[in-house]
Amino acid sequence: MSGYVKNGAQAVYLAGTGTQLFNNTTSGTLNTSALLSPTGAHISNGSLSSAVTLTPPSDTNALMIGIEDQPVRIRYDGTDADANTGFLFSAGDIVTFQFVAGTSFSVIETTSGATIQYQWGKI
Repeated sequence: MSGYVKNGAQAVYLAGTGTQLFNNTTSGTLNTSALLSPTGAHISNGSLSSAVTLTPPSDTNALMIGIEDQPVRIRYDGTDADANTGFLFSAGDIVTFQFVAGTSFSVIETTSGATIQYQWGKI
């Protein structure tokens, strides 16, 4: 799940939203209103040697993506990712992006053999 840690790893927030996902300083409970509700099929893609565009269905505002075995770069500014440009994610990373209508994502492997698993949804 994408996010950042605030106050010395005591609270986790959804990146770019200020929505608190978890706070272990109080009850240690998860804020379920900030979780992804899946829409459509879970998708796997292992053909990432060239930039691949992921275009969200119109009824979604979130993308959860897991990086399986090799690093990838992801952009969502309308420009194709390449081996040197884009946010770098490592094998084992799982990130959730919340986005506005009209956003698309570009993904490319930085090392041969990368596979991603992803799911569109709503937050």
